[in-house]
Amino acid sequence: MNAVLTINRFNETGQIPTRSERFYQNKGEWYYSVRTDLDKGPFKSFEEARQSLTKYIKDSLTDQSSNSCKNNQ
Repeated sequence: MNAVLTINRFNETGQIPTRSERFYQNKGEWYYSVRTDLDKGPFKSFEEARQSLTKYIKDSLTDQSSNSCKNNQ
């Protein structure tokens, strides 16, 4: 399964740069890679891994926003 992103990231314009595969399968179980932590998994399905990654990103953005607000006080 090819899970390459085909949209621009936030504040990114122009041609989409080449990015490495974030999702991978090992012994029938799914994992995903993140920059700041160990790989996440195993998950029973690609969809389960994708949902977990979506939550991970949302949580990370919430943490960044919360820390930004604290720094501005």
